[in-house]
Amino acid sequence: MRHGLCVRIIGPFAAIVLGSTSDGWAAAFLEPAGQGQIIVTTSFSDSADAFDASGKLVPIASYRKFELTAWTDYGVTDWLTLIVAPSADDIVNADHPTSTYRGLGTTEVGARVALMQGQSSILSAQATGLAPGSFDKTNPALAGYDSFESDARLLYGASFELAGLPSFIDFEAGYRWYQIGPGQVRTDLTFGIRPRPDLLLLAQSFNIVSVGPGVPYAPNFRSEKLEASAVFDFTKDWSAQLGAFATIAAVGTRREEGLVTALWHRF
Repeated sequence: MRHGLCVRIIGPFAAIVLGSTSDGWAAAFLEPAGQGQIIVTTSFSDSADAFDASGKLVPIASYRKFELTAWTDYGVTDWLTLIVAPSADDIVNADHPTSTYRGLGTTEVGARVALMQGQSSILSAQATGLAPGSFDKTNPALAGYDSFESDARLLYGASFELAGLPSFIDFEAGYRWYQIGPGQVRTDLTFGIRPRPDLLLLAQSFNIVSVGPGVPYAPNFRSEKLEASAVFDFTKDWSAQLGAFATIAAVGTRREEGLVTALWHRF
């Protein structure tokens, strides 16, 4: 999972620079030419129950995942931003028998381009490819993380003032293709506000609906996950984030709860 969002103040508004969420996400605004940002994120999630076909919670074997991700954005031009995001995973699936994986996780590579841009808003498009860290299909801990993926989405971001405070919204809609298993329609919504110049508060919603025929280890499902976090800017080039997330509604998938931390460096 990838989580987090960084916002840089430009004039009276908060301009979205970069974000990352569960299973990959990037905010609508682009990096200026010759500038970039690296976000090192750690997330830990634990699941001991799941939503069944009617959306009710049922107990399951414990599933724990720790992920370390280094998401890098770099502005090649003012309208083109390149994306590179390698990761590492530590997974324990206590199903019968218990399976584990520790090693390279998914690596995401792609680009984001501006389609329309105003003084405080932007419409952009993004396309990325994702390569797994392992192709071992005999390890149950890697189910769903052992094949190539691709993701395409439209992104809209707008900065404004709310009660005199710099704020923004970011909305994204896209589709993710999987080499094996059903595809996914994804919609993400983020709201951010700065109650003081060095503090950003975030509320985020991540939604997935799978489409197409499922497979035994990747059946059709849907889920809605919420995250709340705070980001503190301790210098103009460094920021840190602490947050929590949870699946609040779903069908046919685990309920996830966890914590996320992130460290940003702008260059």
